[in-house]
Amino acid sequence: MATYYAVLNVKATATARQIKSGYLREAKRWHPDRNLDSPLAATERFTAAAAAFEVLKDPRRKRAYDAKQRRSRRRAGESPSASSENVRGATTNRSAAAAAVEREVLCTLEELYNGVAGKAVDEELVIVVERGCVAGEAIVGSGVRCVVREAPHRVYRRCGNDLHIVMPIAMEDALCGCNLFIPTLANHGRPTPLLLEPLLASSEVRVAKGLGFSIRGRARDFGNLQLRFVIALAPPPRAIRTAARAELRALRERWSAEAEAEAEASQVVEEEGEVAEAAEALPPPLQINE
Repeated sequence: MATYYAVLNVKATATARQIKSGYLREAKRWHPDRNLDSPLAATERFTAAAAAFEVLKDPRRKRAYDAKQRRSRRRAGESPSASSENVRGATTNRSAAAAAVEREVLCTLEELYNGVAGKAVDEELVIVVERGCVAGEAIVGSGVRCVVREAPHRVYRRCGNDLHIVMPIAMEDALCGCNLFIPTLANHGRPTPLLLEPLLASSEVRVAKGLGFSIRGRARDFGNLQLRFVIALAPPPRAIRTAARAELRALRERWSAEAEAEAEASQVVEEEGEVAEAAEALPPPLQINE
């Protein structure tokens, strides 16, 4: 298995500047856009160079990697001068015994949306996560089966190619309408303006077409963004609550007084109606002719 130094085609004693130059040289050489005749092989070498540089550019991780390489050589009985650092053009490969190994790779929603040219599974294995990849999909790299897992997102919930989001909104904006800036994964995460029409009901769902998740294999097609609005009823300040309670108490007393007066008036009308009915039920007075 080639070392990171061999991947970048530099010596193990290379300086930070030489390591960076080696990475830029290999990345330019194996960029997929420059190797259209063999894109898969170029992508593997390109991602291997990115993973190697990611470790070697960090002094702490570089020291840990060098110590691991020394331990491996001692176990194998190999002298440092016989290391594989001078193997040119090699890529990170694993033994055939690792073919049955399965690993889980946790990816953020942004990584699945945009794709990752070099997703490091560990210090030796790097895979390519394609744009629009879904959770549960298996990616085989260097004989290892990597199963993609989607990390929970603090804003979005993915459902197929659509994204769902819960948006709190003030009562005034729900009644009168407003201009909102909603977060999206498109445009590198820049908020997208949205004109909200008046008279929005709580839990109403609005659909923003084309602002959902990227669709695999279709570079210009996207799902939809479904927004469920929740009207936020913020509690008023204490002074307003105190005044409101006094007004409600006075209003309740007034309503009670009006209801009692209405009931008394209704009772009087009923009594007068009963008297009138009783008078009509009396027989007519007798007439005496003289």
